[in-house]
Amino acid sequence: MSNNNHDDIFDVFQANIGRVVTVFTKSGGASGCGFTGLLVKVDCDFIKLVTELPCAPSHPFGLGFGNRSTGRNHCCGNEFGTTVVIPIDAIVSFVFNEL
Repeated sequence: MSNNNHDDIFDVFQANIGRVVTVFTKSGGASGCGFTGLLVKVDCDFIKLVTELPCAPSHPFGLGFGNRSTGRNHCCGNEFGTTVVIPIDAIVSFVFNEL
C-alpha cells in the first residue's frame, strides 16, 4: 500500500470513530466472518473496536443482588466488555454507513 493510500484509509477510519462498523481481516475461521463493533481508537498501526459492552447493574445502586461473596452484580458474566485490536495491515474490508 502506498503511503498516500495509507493516509486515505486512515482518514476514513478517523472519520468513523464513535460509529458501529464491520471489519474483515486476512484470516480464516471465526475471524474470517468479520468483526462488528464500536470504533473507539485509530492509530497508524491498529484500530480498536468494542464488540460487546458490559451490562449495567440490575439494581440502580449496584447493591449485592449478584455474587454474594463480592457484593458485585455479575448479570451477564462480562464485567468489562470485549475489545478487539486489529492491525491495519490485516484489514481487507471496512464496512460503514455513509452519513
